[in-house]
Amino acid sequence: MMQHLDIALLSAFVERWQPDTNTFHMPFGEFSILLHDVHHILRIPVDGELMGD
Repeated sequence: MMQHLDIALLSAFVERWQPDTNTFHMPFGEFSILLHDVHHILRIPVDGELMGD
């Protein structure tokens, strides 16, 4: 798990976030982070029962 929060890196991503398309606009193009990516980065399970309202 992440033990150090890089504020400069986080700020750079926040500045490039486009809420209308849910993507990051970078010099090389657009990209988005998928649930699969979250699973690999944070090592949290993303399978199982769906939680409802």
